[in-house]
Amino acid sequence: MPLIHLQRSEGLSAEMADAIAERLTGITRDVLGKDPKVTVVRIDAPLHESRLYVDAATAGPTICTLSIQITAGSNTVEEKTSWLSEVASLLEIKQSDVPNYITIHEIPGADWGFNGLSQTSRKELPK
Repeated sequence: MPLIHLQRSEGLSAEMADAIAERLTGITRDVLGKDPKVTVVRIDAPLHESRLYVDAATAGPTICTLSIQITAGSNTVEEKTSWLSEVASLLEIKQSDVPNYITIHEIPGADWGFNGLSQTSRKELPK
């Protein structure tokens, strides 16, 4: 049940946003084993260029921040490391001169869920 949030300092075409959302969903399915039917991708890109700063100076043409929320303990260190690498490649930020942050937020299963049930409650349901 991951929530993925991408923020960019410059806009994207609808086609590019669709392609990124599709690839993020696929990488998350393939690497972290997450069900695409409950994977939500949110992409925020301004209609007009926004300005981001690093060390108090305008930083490059594009800066990205990407975060994912997953249930704590649901993935190994190796899976998370692989996911970080693959999404950095997708966003073409591996060799960037400016910091582009990717974070994995692990939330205890009792502290989040969807449609009124926590992740802990969902695990207790008959399959």
